[in-house]
Amino acid sequence: MGIAGTAAAGPAKTVTPSTVPPPTPAPADPAHLTESDSGQTIHVVVGQQVQVELGGGSGGSYDLPQSSSAVMRRTSASGGYPTDQPARATFVATAKGTADLTATTDAACLHATPRCEIAQREWMVHVIVR
Repeated sequence: MGIAGTAAAGPAKTVTPSTVPPPTPAPADPAHLTESDSGQTIHVVVGQQVQVELGGGSGGSYDLPQSSSAVMRRTSASGGYPTDQPARATFVATAKGTADLTATTDAACLHATPRCEIAQREWMVHVIVR
């Protein structure tokens, strides 16, 4: 019969938590929207940018795009009516929720007396922020 040996335990090791912070996820690429995206629903994450460019070459001048909610905050805007430049705006998703980004075509004759009766186009994209 063999004799069972006894194992001697070594000194306890102290494990200290790592002081290295977890990696920060890379920000999502900006979403780019144009006139052809009207009527669409897009999904973005908090912190993601949405860039909008409307008009310029399509025969219509748009007012600057707006957001229906603080969930999408406009951070910059340029061009649009009354200039002949495309209406450009950048938005950033600030919190989870939903918002509609909207813009309407505009023309000088709509501000004249008598006012013209041209058709206007409404552009809208629904944004869901996760």
